[in-house]
Amino acid sequence: MAASLDPDEAKRMERRSRAMVGELPPDFLRLGIGERPAGTTDQTPNLTDPNTGLPLTQQQIQERLDEQAALALFHQLNVQAAPPRAHYQAPVNVRGRLLISVMQAKLVKNYGMTRMDPYVRLHVGHNIYETPTDVNGARNPKWNKTIQCFLPNGINQIYMEIYDECNFSVDELIAHAKINIPDEIFKGETSEEWYPLSGKQGDGKEGQILLVFSFMAAPAGAPSQNVGGFVPYTGPAAPVGKQHPHKVYLSNQPVNAAVPQEVTRATFNEEDFKQLKEMFPNMDEEVVRSVYEAAGLDKDAAVNALLQMCE
Repeated sequence: MAASLDPDEAKRMERRSRAMVGELPPDFLRLGIGERPAGTTDQTPNLTDPNTGLPLTQQQIQERLDEQAALALFHQLNVQAAPPRAHYQAPVNVRGRLLISVMQAKLVKNYGMTRMDPYVRLHVGHNIYETPTDVNGARNPKWNKTIQCFLPNGINQIYMEIYDECNFSVDELIAHAKINIPDEIFKGETSEEWYPLSGKQGDGKEGQILLVFSFMAAPAGAPSQNVGGFVPYTGPAAPVGKQHPHKVYLSNQPVNAAVPQEVTRATFNEEDFKQLKEMFPNMDEEVVRSVYEAAGLDKDAAVNALLQMCE
């Protein structure tokens, strides 16, 4: 009796029996004109040129197949890379939408050797907003910038600062003011008023700024959800100058946190100022003071700014 074959050896012999031996036929692996390969669909390109009606060459057929494969891959990658849609969340603990139009200012003094480039920074609750810079605005800058923001409950006052944008040093604080939000805007009216500015000249003696306030109440029964990370929207502005390049920092603290009635401001520290003068004895005292104030009375930030000025 003959010995039985090993199963692996039997498989190899069976595969060899199916192999083609000898020369390959002329049409091996070639697509015949007028034929549609098995498994293809109507999306496979036609084998004739629609313009001339002539049969396509093998190169033209391959080019069309490659084009379809590339388009399919492109759409697939776009779908995979598309970011998920942002889900809008209604504000929480918000009274409504506040609109502040920063129109223009009349300042009493132009600080510096050249014409000032003023811009406005507004503090509303935990958020900070800025206008574009009015290049060469000097004592009479015009911004015509409308800022839209949510007004948290408990906020009845905004804090405003006017800075002179400087190219080679820290932006200089020109004027500032605490402004009460007009009560009439909550009755559907619009308030347009000039507000006094404070600064080096004294309280209320640095000039005036024209602001227009309006308000849109939040709809009754609106859902309340967290809006941490909400980016404030600012409306279109007139082309008064270049866009202010500095970054506006927004607090990550949600607006439903306890909101103080007034924004707490740092106080001038004589000891810190004295140390700054001792650290930079060759720098004018007024320059050190201006940098210290522009840094928000933060000694470390003022040191870094003064070091950059000395380089």
